[in-house]
Amino acid sequence: MDKKYQEACSYLKRYRFYKSIIEQPFIDAMGLGKPRRWKQIEVWCDQVNGAVSAITDPGQAKLIRDEFIVPGGSRTLAQAQLGLKKSQYYKVRKRAVLEWWELVNREGN
Repeated sequence: MDKKYQEACSYLKRYRFYKSIIEQPFIDAMGLGKPRRWKQIEVWCDQVNGAVSAITDPGQAKLIRDEFIVPGGSRTLAQAQLGLKKSQYYKVRKRAVLEWWELVNREGN
């Protein structure tokens, strides 16, 4: 279970970087359209957001958004928004990340 959790956290940490790429204006100077990889990143970002929205517990969804999704998000922001102690936060975070991982993999197939 810890391996799944670590892998899920790794994906969530990359989300903000990928989102910043696809939010840049795309200039199609050669008239070829968006590259295949660009489109894949767009789909992946949509899947990440869709899975966050599908999390059943609104507090857990907010935690994922505040830490990983919103620009400038962080653990301290998410923890403060939920009003949790550090130990409580990590328990809720683990449940939220694992639920997100299951949802994103279910939707991605």
